[in-house]
Amino acid sequence: MVIFIKNTKFQGNNRCSYSSENDYLVENASIMATINVYEQYFKAEGNFNGVERKAANVLLISDSEAGHIRYEVAVSFFPHRTDDDFAISYDAYFSKILFEGAGRRSRKREEGLMKSIQEEADELASGNGAAIFWDKPLIEPRRG
Repeated sequence: MVIFIKNTKFQGNNRCSYSSENDYLVENASIMATINVYEQYFKAEGNFNGVERKAANVLLISDSEAGHIRYEVAVSFFPHRTDDDFAISYDAYFSKILFEGAGRRSRKREEGLMKSIQEEADELASGNGAAIFWDKPLIEPRRG
């Protein structure tokens, strides 16, 4: 794979050829694929940085690269001031790695992780003084 990177500094062991001062052509590069395996918004409560948060975005995220896979659960609490306000806040984002190792995406592994996502997300929420109301979804689940 060959990647052209514009206006960035590249550091690594891949072979680079320079096309200008800040542009690089990188050979034998690999890109980590990030996929939201699961995503759903729920009513929630919490207060972060002096802002009341009334909803949470709960995700199961998969990152894979060159035979290596990582799954993490993530929760982002946001204000949700109106019914159509889904503006995500990144100052109230918490995540935890559930699995990391050799391999690739697996439906069987993902279904196993989905069984524990509520427990894992609740742990992240309660550890930061917040709560997720699983019985009050704001949208239908999205699967990737």
